[in-house]
Amino acid sequence: MAIKIEKCTSKENTTYLANRPIRWIFIHYTAGVSSSKGTAKNIARMFAKPSTQASADFIVDDKTIVQYNPDIANRYTWAVGGTKYTTMTTSVGGKYYNESSNSNSISIELCSRKKSTKTLYATDKDWYFTDEVVDNALELTRYLMSKYHIDADHVIMHHHRTGKICPNPWCVNEARLKKYYNFINQLRKTNAETIITCRLYKGMNEWEGVLDTFADGSHIEIIKDMGNGWSKVKYVGDIGYMKNTALKYSKGKLSTYPTRKTTTVVALRSKRKVAKSTLVMKVTDNTLFTLLAQDDKWVYGIYKGKKYYIWRNKTTVK
Repeated sequence: MAIKIEKCTSKENTTYLANRPIRWIFIHYTAGVSSSKGTAKNIARMFAKPSTQASADFIVDDKTIVQYNPDIANRYTWAVGGTKYTTMTTSVGGKYYNESSNSNSISIELCSRKKSTKTLYATDKDWYFTDEVVDNALELTRYLMSKYHIDADHVIMHHHRTGKICPNPWCVNEARLKKYYNFINQLRKTNAETIITCRLYKGMNEWEGVLDTFADGSHIEIIKDMGNGWSKVKYVGDIGYMKNTALKYSKGKLSTYPTRKTTTVVALRSKRKVAKSTLVMKVTDNTLFTLLAQDDKWVYGIYKGKKYYIWRNKTTVK
């Protein structure tokens, strides 16, 4: 794959290790307030100063991808060293401390910005990445994954090793992990699709509760089209259900609502309760209805233009 990488290299603040194993890609943030063109090269020049005592293999700003390490295969940068923190801002802090290191990884610095420069604390919640920086980071990471045979599960944050709040925009608290996972999902070569409008439900209807809500253009993994107007999906480790009308597939067309039938005399109810007050009518065996949703006990369908609840085990719904 073709990729434009500008070089601003130095051996300063790096260590020689012939044919080093490369198993991980680390994502960092610069903790700077600018990501405009030229920022990445300025960071590289800073790494080249002996007093800096730190470095990274690549730096990304809004316009450029800059390589600092002159020999990725035989030299490593000083990016993820240090002891493990005693307190963590998220549940994944320090998760890969024992497995990962400077010597077996590549580090990418993402130039950051900040909404307010009155304070520059690591715990501030207004650090952020521009879309341009993230797009360049995705392009570079995909290239490195392909070149060094690294899968998406081995693309992690500095935070994953020592617990440092780095990159802050993705790990300053538990909620921000979603931004990191969205980045990872975009790297995965799966059937990730674009969401037009999105709610992730615990079950195949609103009655099962909402796990999360997403904006236009989010990416998720489609596990299975359930064939009843819903798809089973995965996002940030959560497995739930989304309406097909909320999804835009890149492969094929969405299923239409299928026609199902009853297998015995069954009651149509206005609510999911076994009570006389919810009973609307009874229909005979082989009555056709349009399936809209289901859970482990009930189905929700259309019969003669109206929506009803029906015992699932008395229908052909599997």
